[in-house]
Amino acid sequence: MSSTQKKDEFADIDDKSKAVFKKKGYQLQSKLGQGAFGQVYKAVNFKRDNQVCAVKVMDLTKMPKKLVDKFLPRELAAMMEVKHPHTVRVYDIFKMSKKIFIFMEFGLFPLSFYLFSFD
Repeated sequence: MSSTQKKDEFADIDDKSKAVFKKKGYQLQSKLGQGAFGQVYKAVNFKRDNQVCAVKVMDLTKMPKKLVDKFLPRELAAMMEVKHPHTVRVYDIFKMSKKIFIFMEFGLFPLSFYLFSFD
């Protein structure tokens, strides 16, 4: 992948956010997917022995106001509290530039693998 393609892949992440990622030890690797409210990236945390993680970037301007004001704060708080071997662990959550960044455990397989593999 050329440096131009790599740069375009992260075009929706502003420079201020990238600087905070770096300060916290995160480096984006590649874009994994996109949905109605944002994107998901693969990243590594070089402050944690290059631990691989996923970064969900949620654009608050694309979400309904009621969701942003009522549901989202409770959901994010719950995500940080849950610690169980059968749930995805959340490492960091922060808000910048009208976006929420959720750094979480990176799954080895897509959810569909688990849903359809065990009858």
